[in-house]
Amino acid sequence: MTVAAPAACLPAFDLSLRLLAAGGGLAVRARTVLRTRDIVFADFRPEWLASNLKFDLSLSAGGASEPSVRFSYNNFGESDAFRRKVESVFASFKDGYDLKALGRVLDAMQPTTQRHQTTLGFEWGATSDSPRIKVYFEELHHAYSLEERRSLARAVAHAAGGPVGRVPQESIAAIAVDFFPDGRCDVKFYSLFRTFEELLALPEVGEATAAIWRTSLSGLSRESRAFYYLTRRMSGGRIRSLKLYKIYEFAQFADFTPARREIAELLVRWGCGVDLRRIEQLEALCRKNGGKLYPVIASVDVGPVGLLKVDTYFSIRASGAARSSHVGAG
Repeated sequence: MTVAAPAACLPAFDLSLRLLAAGGGLAVRARTVLRTRDIVFADFRPEWLASNLKFDLSLSAGGASEPSVRFSYNNFGESDAFRRKVESVFASFKDGYDLKALGRVLDAMQPTTQRHQTTLGFEWGATSDSPRIKVYFEELHHAYSLEERRSLARAVAHAAGGPVGRVPQESIAAIAVDFFPDGRCDVKFYSLFRTFEELLALPEVGEATAAIWRTSLSGLSRESRAFYYLTRRMSGGRIRSLKLYKIYEFAQFADFTPARREIAELLVRWGCGVDLRRIEQLEALCRKNGGKLYPVIASVDVGPVGLLKVDTYFSIRASGAARSSHVGAG
């Protein structure tokens, strides 16, 4: 694999990663982050950005968040070779990732790779030079029946080491496995909902969590061209946590102002003004380097002791570029 000449927006992406590392006190991780970026961006073609979101970066805010550097990259345009890229990323780290589980997970999904999107996500924290590596299989609802998706969910959970536990009854839009440097694996199921009220009606969403989500979503009301994910993180066959996502259908609009405003209101509502200023820094950095930062997802996670974590996801395109289309989560 070779690294192609970067698109106009890639300098802004690289500088954004450096800014996130420096702002989070993780400058020591920057070298590893950029090395990983070089692996996944091998053979990158700038023209892909005209029709699909290839990468994003995300920020965590709130009482349950820790300093981190996070980005993702998907296989649009390079499905056939993407498995080798996934394996190359894992091989670049010397920690104890469960590579046998990785192989089983990829085998479970590989025969159907042309029918869905595969995404690699990375999250570096303060305690290890190696990241949590996330392997997502996305946009499943476009090409599989509900029973096929539930079967795939069971297969991936079993491949990751199981036990499988209860597979969601609703429309499963994505399945993911988080691989940790110590060999642990978590499985995540992403269920799609067109309305917020449908999601709140689920029996596992308790009153306290529903109240926090209602308060959060009352601020996320400016942009209606969106849908919702509920993510169940599974560990040992049991639900470990629930996370709410608002996914912006940005292929349908060119004006990101409403989404950007409601994200700002969400962060201010939960006392995350510092994180809003970091987003403003990223926007200024991108403008200066020929790119435009735009929002793609906002999420709210309520931890086991009630601490709130707000994640916001952004991508970058060259200023004046055509709109993209993609759904992703982290």
